[in-house]
Amino acid sequence: MTATEVELHRLELAYADLRVVEPRQVARLSADIAEGGQRQPVLVVPRDDRFVLIDGYCRVAALRRLGRDTVLALPLALSERDALLFAYRTHRGRRRSAIEDGWLMRELIEQFGLKQAELAKMLSKSESFVSRRLALVVQLPESVQKAVRDGRICAYAAQRSLVPLARANRDHAERLVANLGDLRPTSRQVSALYQAWRAADRETRERIVANPALFLKAQGAEDPLARERDPAALIAHAVEVIAGACHAARKVIRQQELHLLDEVGRTAVSRAFKEAELAFRSVRGLLSEEGLDA
Repeated sequence: MTATEVELHRLELAYADLRVVEPRQVARLSADIAEGGQRQPVLVVPRDDRFVLIDGYCRVAALRRLGRDTVLALPLALSERDALLFAYRTHRGRRRSAIEDGWLMRELIEQFGLKQAELAKMLSKSESFVSRRLALVVQLPESVQKAVRDGRICAYAAQRSLVPLARANRDHAERLVANLGDLRPTSRQVSALYQAWRAADRETRERIVANPALFLKAQGAEDPLARERDPAALIAHAVEVIAGACHAARKVIRQQELHLLDEVGRTAVSRAFKEAELAFRSVRGLLSEEGLDA
């Protein structure tokens, strides 16, 4: 089938809860679409006179943000179950988090009656992989999953800190997230809350759960070097150094008359560029593994 324009009001957003809401990604896509149009069609499955959206929720959100009325869509001649499996196997965008994998697998099992072994084969994954992903969404309270889905808690932090907290004390995990309110803690902050909770006595645990923002504020005051040890800050700074080096290189290159370079000079510049490109690709590869290169 070929891509076609579909009116947005005809879309059924049946699987919106299988992905994390990404306001920044939607903003970037909005800018990209405004400048160059929609580059990739969304995937849909016809249902009566409407279309079930399978993949492309961020693109649809971006189009709505721009006030558009239609979306370029590719109708799949597949069942909804097979379309979800197809979208997972062929996905090339941001890497799914482990919790998002779990949401999809739970949907495929509960709605379409697949067995874990059958699902693992369909996804080209091991049964233990499927079992671990499903365990995450079983162990994590629904209210915490909603916070992850809404983007208030990052999926990585939930997986690393809130899942083990919920295993130990489900009520405390729910209350902790609820009492964070509109605060959007970093992974490091969520980890700090969990580690402090683990080391605390019953009374202190209650205080941490009741007022996590106060704990984080106190910890920041006691630890002025926390930012320097924040993995996100360290990585972001390292990547910014790359950007700075590129800006400096561009300035130097613009100031030179490249057409005057002899063969030796051109070879030296080409070699240096290839080395820089390889180094950049290695960095991007590491970030891409965690879905951080979008």
